[in-house]
Amino acid sequence: MLRSLRLRLLLLLLGTISISTLISTLFSYHDAQHEIQELFDAQLAQEARIIHTSFLTNINTNDYRQLQQLLEQNASLAPEQSHSNNNDDAISQFGHLYERKIAFQIWDKHHRLVLRSLSAPQEPLSPQGLSPDTRGYHDVMLKGEKWRVFSLWNNQGQYVVQTGEEYEIREELAGEISLNWIFTASLALPLVMVLVLLAIQYGLAPLRSVVNQIRQRDPQHLKPIHIENTPGEIKPLLVALNQLFQRVSTTLERERQFTDDAAHELRTPLAALKTQAQVALRTSVEQEKTAALHQITQSVDRLTHLLQQLLNLARLGAGKIQLQLKAINLYNFSNELLSQLVPMALDKNIELEMLNETDPGIRIMAEETSLGMLLRNIMDNAIRYTPVNGKISVEISEKNRQVELCITDSGPGIPAALQERVFDRFYRITGSGENGCGLGLAIAHHCAELLQADIQLKQLKHPSGLQVCIHFKC
Repeated sequence: MLRSLRLRLLLLLLGTISISTLISTLFSYHDAQHEIQELFDAQLAQEARIIHTSFLTNINTNDYRQLQQLLEQNASLAPEQSHSNNNDDAISQFGHLYERKIAFQIWDKHHRLVLRSLSAPQEPLSPQGLSPDTRGYHDVMLKGEKWRVFSLWNNQGQYVVQTGEEYEIREELAGEISLNWIFTASLALPLVMVLVLLAIQYGLAPLRSVVNQIRQRDPQHLKPIHIENTPGEIKPLLVALNQLFQRVSTTLERERQFTDDAAHELRTPLAALKTQAQVALRTSVEQEKTAALHQITQSVDRLTHLLQQLLNLARLGAGKIQLQLKAINLYNFSNELLSQLVPMALDKNIELEMLNETDPGIRIMAEETSLGMLLRNIMDNAIRYTPVNGKISVEISEKNRQVELCITDSGPGIPAALQERVFDRFYRITGSGENGCGLGLAIAHHCAELLQADIQLKQLKHPSGLQVCIHFKC
């Protein structure tokens, strides 16, 4: 495969020109042959009519004998067959070499030869033409050569004039025309090659300009390339490059922000962990040491949870979760996730409930990992922010060609003014009393986008709580 676009275009254009020239040459040769046949056939007929008018109207039989003698006496003036076949050598002051390839005869109605040219044989040029019923053009073989013969009878049917010529003359003329065309085209081909190469160079100049612009950029320069005054063929490429630059810029900015936020969030639990460890090392009181170690354990748990959420968020941002959709029984899937969170709920004496056990057959097309992260984070948040002795319910329904899954808790809820912000990374509502990391709903929102689902939050007042509803397409 050719890696050079310039060379590929050059070969394609030269190949196209060469093939076109060859095809046009073949057509030209065919057309030349046809036109030459028409021209020489007309010439044969014209010669026959001239001979007919000149000799058959004013001259008697005795005159024919005298004319034949004169033709034989002038035989020495005709060009010799030994002359070169070159056209320049074949022409002389005495005539042309091709005279031997052109002939005429006059026959009477009794098939007696009356008059003939020096190049004509003693036998008829066309035996078929000696019959008045088969006058006209005939193709015959004379001494191993193919001839074209025209037979013309006089009005009284007493004499027939036959004019003929070798086909070699016609074929040579058609060949000369075609060879001259091929020779001219061959001489022009190098010039065409140079012109095509220059045209390609000029045509690819905008592409080279774009390449130079990109080559001179530093890695941090991700601003769009100017696409004004660029050819229409290059513009889609530049638009795609600009879109790529925008995506890369957005990704880098998101990763930079993620790194900054993660460093900030990790700094606090690590500092607390170090402080508790120092307290445990310095104190000699067993009770204080036990309390410090207990604090260390809680800090490690919170740090583990934070790191797991950071890893999940990094996986989502890097697009490492490949969506392989399949039909999932949403009731069974949700019930299994809820059962995994039972130990966490028991620590706070929270009641977990699935409300639609009478309709457990609802299925959706989803990817298991993303769906699991979506539901687990919302359920985990509900348990974390629901007070002791609270209640959490999960309800699944189908309406308006959508499946709706609602998780309702009896916690403090989220004010309407903050419901948009809680999906931001590391955002936490102050005064909630929980040591979350602010990533749960951000991860859930990202998973919902991957599954083309929609999350809606609703603040409940009587009784208080938060309802999170997720809408899946059927």
